[in-house]
Amino acid sequence: AWHYFIYTNKGMEGIPETNQRPSYWRSHQTYYTYDKDIRVKSTAKVDGTYYFDLGGEHMFKAGVQFNRIYEDVLEGAPYDLWLYYWGQNYEGVKVPRRDTEWGYMAAYDPYGTIAEINSDRWALYAQDSWTVSNKLTLNFGVRAEKENIPSYVDPDSELAQEKPHLLEPPISFGFMDKIAPRLGFAYDVMGDGSFKVFGSYGIYYDVMKLDMAEGSYGGFKWVAHYYEIPDAVAQDFNWLGEYDHAAGNPPSELEPYYIESLNWRIPSFETTQPDMEPYSKLEYTLGLQKRILEDMSFTAQFLHNHIIWAIEDIGVQTPAGEQYFNGNPGSEWVNEKYANSPTIPEGVECPRAKRSYYSVELGFDKRFSNNWMAGVHYTWSRLWGNFSGLASSDEHGRQDPNVERYFDMWFLHYTADGVGEDGELTESTGLLPTDRPHRFNFYGAYTFDFGMTLGFNGYAMTGTPVTTEVEINNCDGYYPEGRNNLGMRTPFIWKGDVYAEYNLQVSEGHTLQFNLNITNFTNNRIAQRIYNSALLSTIYVDNETIYNGFDWKQQVQKRGAYMDPRYKEGYRFQSPIAVRLGVKFIF
Repeated sequence: AWHYFIYTNKGMEGIPETNQRPSYWRSHQTYYTYDKDIRVKSTAKVDGTYYFDLGGEHMFKAGVQFNRIYEDVLEGAPYDLWLYYWGQNYEGVKVPRRDTEWGYMAAYDPYGTIAEINSDRWALYAQDSWTVSNKLTLNFGVRAEKENIPSYVDPDSELAQEKPHLLEPPISFGFMDKIAPRLGFAYDVMGDGSFKVFGSYGIYYDVMKLDMAEGSYGGFKWVAHYYEIPDAVAQDFNWLGEYDHAAGNPPSELEPYYIESLNWRIPSFETTQPDMEPYSKLEYTLGLQKRILEDMSFTAQFLHNHIIWAIEDIGVQTPAGEQYFNGNPGSEWVNEKYANSPTIPEGVECPRAKRSYYSVELGFDKRFSNNWMAGVHYTWSRLWGNFSGLASSDEHGRQDPNVERYFDMWFLHYTADGVGEDGELTESTGLLPTDRPHRFNFYGAYTFDFGMTLGFNGYAMTGTPVTTEVEINNCDGYYPEGRNNLGMRTPFIWKGDVYAEYNLQVSEGHTLQFNLNITNFTNNRIAQRIYNSALLSTIYVDNETIYNGFDWKQQVQKRGAYMDPRYKEGYRFQSPIAVRLGVKFIF
């Protein structure tokens, strides 16, 4: 068995010193075995280009593309995973509260993935680059895609025999569902290439990953069985052995201590939105490029993009565990599920995923001439919303597309202010965790006549906003005071890299190249993150209290939870200076 102390039992009266461990102690590091994890991507593409004249010159290109993603996975915990919550009373779904003497413990059984599946994706595309005159070029294009998300149900299983329809792809998009138009133009104002204005508009669809399929359609199994900590375990946790923890039918020696079992991965075949819209984004740009000198140019560009529809798993607590509805957050279908859920307060709706990005970039570039090149770029940007995208910066960079924590509980996108006089809850929408309003980039290089080149590359940018996060009801990612409540950012960050290269000609056609790369040459140690999680433990707050509004600090005192001493402290510092030497023989 594998033992993990979520909370410490150090200093607890009645527990032998030999059985005491600090928080986050684990009996051994490895609790997960990877017997097999084979992933193969196959791609084939056929396209062609046709040139013709019709009101100008046309370059028409069309093609078809095929992708297959294949997975053969066998991984998981080969034995019981025991997690200990020493000194904590149990509060759950079917059991609102259960006082304990020593605390409670959880056994994860089963916990892992067994799957062999593939997913096929097709794309049709066509585009025309139309040179209307020697000054104006227009681009028109369209792309249509077809894909499916596979079922992870074993074809030979009893479930497949009883419900063969579960072997069908639970999510499918046809060509007509994913039609993406693209428009663009470039205008040469003077007709000599010295001054160009350009722009583009497009709708883009994400090709879905397999994370949702694995977690929602039979791939990943995760059932947690909760018990009071027995006296025997308080004296020696090694008293526990390997058990078959059937939900509601615990092993005999643990039966007096059994609380409940929760399935944290209830399959979502029957809870998938039938009219789901594909994950989509709209983007447009407008810019200009002006030649200042023969070898120097100025560029200015405006860019905006925002999510049209996101796809996520939307969680609802049920007596059996977390139940997920896969679909578009904020859609009518999802809000019907909210309205019919007994665990969500009446009138509460699931907000739509919002992610809006604006940027303006200004830059000067000098191409290589007279032995040197250089450039400097400044970008102003604003990233706003309630949803940071396929990689969750709310969860410090978690990469589980379409199944992250954003919408797993109804309260995650609302503040602790509760319902207002207008009958509405306050959304915790604001600047997202990767918002950096000011960024500078620099680069340059100089080549000496004797064969030595020296170069520099660097950046400087403002920090990211920091928001107080409180874990409630075993769910992280809750912002009780809304986003950016602390009025602070991570430190202003900057870094510079230098390199040197020398070419020594040994003989005709043979060169010996020596190079030196130094990253972070000033050895900065600037924190890239700030601990924003205020608590070391979760607190349980009932739906009525959340809906009507509450003071999270009072709840912390009431529940006897502990504040995290790292709160507001920096971490994840820049990597230290690194030097690399290289030798290359060129012939």
